[in-house]
Amino acid sequence: MIRHVRTLGLLVPALLLAGCGGISPGAAAVVEGQRIAMSDVDDAAVAVCLLNAGPDGAVDGADARRQAVSTYVLLEVARNLAAEQDLRIAANDRQVTAEQRRELAELAGDDVEVEVVVEVVEANREILAIADALGARETGLRPGDTTDPEQIDQIRQAGSAVISDAVAAADVEFDPRFNLDTGGALVGPSGGLAAASGDPVDPAALPATQRCA
Repeated sequence: MIRHVRTLGLLVPALLLAGCGGISPGAAAVVEGQRIAMSDVDDAAVAVCLLNAGPDGAVDGADARRQAVSTYVLLEVARNLAAEQDLRIAANDRQVTAEQRRELAELAGDDVEVEVVVEVVEANREILAIADALGARETGLRPGDTTDPEQIDQIRQAGSAVISDAVAAADVEFDPRFNLDTGGALVGPSGGLAAASGDPVDPAALPATQRCA
């Protein structure tokens, strides 16, 4: 079963180097003028909690929201790179299979919209596929031509570096509640990101899948 779909550890540190400042109401982030809605991040954070739940079911809510917004920002930057370099990502490299969709539906149950969970998984798959395609161009190696784990990692690392550089150079702004400064450090407490945007929510009133720690 699909589990632990975290927000791409190779790429997130570069994202946290991006800027933070004034942003339009209702937006979680803006990437080169492209608005990412806070409502979409709210939904995706629930999916991140679900996919990363440990044995006790507890996931840090603020971290889930940062993972969610990071995924959408990374996806936007990666897609821009793919368009600029005329990369074609095959559907089966970014889409889940019918069997995986059934597994995700079982995992989501009645509390979480399965399409949101699928969207988060497919976003991560697409970012990794673009990283692999970029890495293949950088190294001259193709992921499908090697089974050597070190070479496969080399390809992905090279592509991740390209995306990281693009994120650092991009015009990216975050809602200040994400508490990210331009050096990638958290500023003070989590800024209420563990709750949905708006008024504070009693965790006991939320479905179990939304009760991030």
